[in-house]
Amino acid sequence: LFPLTQEELHDVLSTALCRGGEYADIYLEDTHISSLELQDGTVSQAQQVILYGAGIRFTQGTQTGYAYTMDLTPKAMHQAAKFAGSIHSSGTAIEIPALKPMPILTPDTPMLEPNASKNILLNINKRAHEVSPLVVRVKATIAQRMQNIKFVCSEGVGFSDRRPRTTIFLTIVMQKGGKTQMGFSSRMYQRGAEFITR
Repeated sequence: LFPLTQEELHDVLSTALCRGGEYADIYLEDTHISSLELQDGTVSQAQQVILYGAGIRFTQGTQTGYAYTMDLTPKAMHQAAKFAGSIHSSGTAIEIPALKPMPILTPDTPMLEPNASKNILLNINKRAHEVSPLVVRVKATIAQRMQNIKFVCSEGVGFSDRRPRTTIFLTIVMQKGGKTQMGFSSRMYQRGAEFITR
């Protein structure tokens, strides 16, 4: 998932604390966000966002240094670590214990492809119109997020996690006798979209 080994991350932490300091940590993130909106049976909006990179933090007393990079090569990570630790100008390098293995316990859940999301939204649109002949407009949205993170610190500990999230939004507009009413509902689940594909 992330290109850096435990040993390479250990070396990056060592670089951050090469001139002393109390503490350093690295937070790596690879997050994919997508959403598809259907209005009256037609796709009205589609969005995809990818957040990828690493933040490196250094602390010494009340001093805090921080650097962020979207380049996860060892060279770029060491440059960011040097920058984060540059607020502390002198001192003795801190020895960091070996980082422990950090398996991800949450199973991998693939995100829905656009066509699969569209078919689900079309089905929601169909069922909404079947509720009542008074339904004149339906807007449905599926938003998905898959966040993969990894955290390590100079104390030799850390964790890895996979955080899926799926949200469904539905708006229905009904008209009768010149009057219009609108209803809205949403559901958010901390899991992949497999629960709505069964």
